[in-house]
Amino acid sequence: MLIAHEVFNSIALFDTAMTHGGCDTEIVGRAVASGITVAIAPAAIVHHVIPPYRLTSSYFRWAATRAGCQLAYRDCKKCGRARMFLVCVARAGQVILVNLPLLILSLSMGNSSQSLYRRCLLWRANGYVRQAASIAIRSKGGLLTSRLEFRKERTSFQHVAEQ
Repeated sequence: MLIAHEVFNSIALFDTAMTHGGCDTEIVGRAVASGITVAIAPAAIVHHVIPPYRLTSSYFRWAATRAGCQLAYRDCKKCGRARMFLVCVARAGQVILVNLPLLILSLSMGNSSQSLYRRCLLWRANGYVRQAASIAIRSKGGLLTSRLEFRKERTSFQHVAEQ
């Protein structure tokens, strides 16, 4: 992502309170909302080096839970606490009525990719609920979610990366 210095002068810096990620998406949203032209380069080629620990179930769990935290924070910031809590209840219902039964079905059919996908959705819902609870108890630093901060990824998985 490339951002001109003038954009920061116009709409402010990244939201550093978004410790679970998503600050890049959030700043683009603010830029668009303020009338700044945003462009993409579909022909650009980006090479990502993916370390082996990012292909483990524990990493998928961490990343999906962190994504849920980020979604709850964004929902609260954008729409308010009341709406975030309504979405939290809806996500809990979706877990019970949709994703948990589909996880059980995929496990019984031996479909490992579908099982992992459903687990990720459950972990994301878990992160959303945890972040909503942290917001409800006004936990500074996210008492329930602090180990999910994206800046802590390498230290959280350092033992896996060294193997």
